[in-house]
Amino acid sequence: MLRIVTGIALAAFAVVGLPRAAQAQNANGRITQVKAVSANTMDVEVTSEREFPVLDSVVTLHIADKSYTVSRSPEDGSLNTLIFSVPASDLTAGANSGAEAWIDYTGQGGGLRWNLGKLNATTIGKK
Repeated sequence: MLRIVTGIALAAFAVVGLPRAAQAQNANGRITQVKAVSANTMDVEVTSEREFPVLDSVVTLHIADKSYTVSRSPEDGSLNTLIFSVPASDLTAGANSGAEAWIDYTGQGGGLRWNLGKLNATTIGKK
């Protein structure tokens, strides 16, 4: 009996498919503002036409091989914008090396990802 029920459950899963958040999905975003909040910390505002979903996972900004998880929503509560706190020295180093930047969610391996492109002096407001 268990084997039949398991087979039915698997068949139903195959028809319905994975939940949307578990499917590999890419989107593009962009860094829209970089603002110094202290001598050592910068706020990096990222926007996307596709909303950043509210999930039971940590949203992470990656710049080259470094990751940043301190983030917040903007005051207006928009799901199309996130603001990350990043050490100023890391942001400058990333821009100087032309590092790739992207956002994803921990626990969503192979899942949601927003490509932000390469950092440069213009991206971080230094030009």
